[in-house]
Amino acid sequence: MHQVQKCPFCGSPRVRVGRARTLGDYLRLLHGSFPARCGECSARYTVHGPGLSALFYAQCPRCLRQDLTTWDLRHYHAALSMRIQMWFGARRWRCEACRCNFVSFRGRKEKYVPPAQRTPAQDASGNLA
Repeated sequence: MHQVQKCPFCGSPRVRVGRARTLGDYLRLLHGSFPARCGECSARYTVHGPGLSALFYAQCPRCLRQDLTTWDLRHYHAALSMRIQMWFGARRWRCEACRCNFVSFRGRKEKYVPPAQRTPAQDASGNLA
């Protein structure tokens, strides 16, 4: 499961992926590091990504999590570009952590398990969904 990223300055779990602004940020993207921004203190810092496994599985475009669920077209209006991708075979994924609906041609690495349905082994390992 995916570890919750915390801000190294204030300890807040409200961390989101920032935008690459400098040449150094773009070079770090090539090595799997992403700029991040804290929602509490607005600090910018670098987060090391999941590595090469992120290349083979779908990940949330906002928070880079890989524990995903699906979403239904009846409950969400998909943009034209998303519908075209689905027509070509892209799958519908939803990140329950940041509530982002997106499509991807990659499969999901693991299914999101709500905290109420986790087994004690999942909780004891310190992994959070």
